[in-house]
Amino acid sequence: MLNLRNIFLLILFLHPTFQNLNEKISGGMLAVWSPFGVISITVTYLAFIYLIIKKEIIIKGLALFIPFFLLLCFAFMSIFVSDFPVMSLRNFAELASFFVIYILSANIFSTEKKMKLLIKTIIFSSVIPLAIALGQLIFAGGSYWGSIFRVEGTLGGPNSLAFYLLCVFPLLAVSVSGDEGRKRSRQNVFMLFLVILAVAMLLFTYTRTAWIAFTVQVFMLWYFGRRRIGSLIAILILFAIAFLAMPNIIARMSQLTDEGGSFYWRLTTWRALLQIALKKPLLGYGIGTSALIYEKFGYQLAVPHNDYLRVFLETGALGIITYAWLWFSILVSNRYFYRKSAEDVFLKKISTAFMTISVAYMIASTADNFFNNSVFLWPFFCIAGALGGFYRKQASVPKSENKNVNTMTESRNLCI
Repeated sequence: MLNLRNIFLLILFLHPTFQNLNEKISGGMLAVWSPFGVISITVTYLAFIYLIIKKEIIIKGLALFIPFFLLLCFAFMSIFVSDFPVMSLRNFAELASFFVIYILSANIFSTEKKMKLLIKTIIFSSVIPLAIALGQLIFAGGSYWGSIFRVEGTLGGPNSLAFYLLCVFPLLAVSVSGDEGRKRSRQNVFMLFLVILAVAMLLFTYTRTAWIAFTVQVFMLWYFGRRRIGSLIAILILFAIAFLAMPNIIARMSQLTDEGGSFYWRLTTWRALLQIALKKPLLGYGIGTSALIYEKFGYQLAVPHNDYLRVFLETGALGIITYAWLWFSILVSNRYFYRKSAEDVFLKKISTAFMTISVAYMIASTADNFFNNSVFLWPFFCIAGALGGFYRKQASVPKSENKNVNTMTESRNLCI
């Protein structure tokens, strides 16, 4: 399984860098896979099949399995009522890959040592996108929204970079906090540099939904951390400095009240899509077809910018119920992970980071497109699977042996 794990980590590391290639636009909103996208998903499925044949896949005890599996079932059923079955089949294959990644991670990264390797891979996968974004900022190589310049890194759009950084930032933040960071000062300095760079690039994406989600993340990290008043004051001062030093932030936020702005456009789109969705409420119009369905009903080609509405439109009431169940299970799992990690510093950090990522993505999903976006959801479900697999293994160990298992794990980690 070692070689398989390394291949999986390599794909995860390269994925953000090649995301722009994965979603080349062809024929308006019709995204097609690049060779890297085909290879990455194919390898993922083959790895899953290989482990099933080897009988090394254990599904029992994974909290997200049932809601995720049911969501896939209803998404698959929606293909047969879709007006664009090829598009629906492609989107189903990508959605199913998240489920496969969740199961694979639960079985491949189910020890603390392997989980550390996974977290490091996700963190260091951000280096190239952040470096490219910094280059765009220096040499004005990004994109413009009116008069506002926005960086996009390697992800093909400012919003994509911003939401990707919502996953990376908490992992970086918890990596530079606590005693472990002081023991490895060089690594800690580099991580701190990445934290600063990630926050700066997130600001220069000028993605308002990501800013709101990021603010929630920061205060969650403070609340679940040491809750020092000095830290809270420092956070508030830094936010104030950012607003004063970057007047475009205020200008960008003020656009929320403009009648011709994107927020009002979203409201108009949501009302229209809801009326369309209610015409086929059971199974929807087919997974991945929302933009085309919107155009079919006489509107301008556009994606919903609301995942909850999008899932309802594409997979119907059955889909949105199981999608809500999936997110509820994620929140319940977060609470379980955090409570169980009280005696382990590393696991408590990762559980806290994953909790903030989950909440941020739930917030951002109300005004943007996350559903079926692999650059966000691959690392997200990798972490969910790794934590689920670890605590499933811990639960299978008799209580009398738990203390010895934890001691052995800590001893091994000292050698990493």
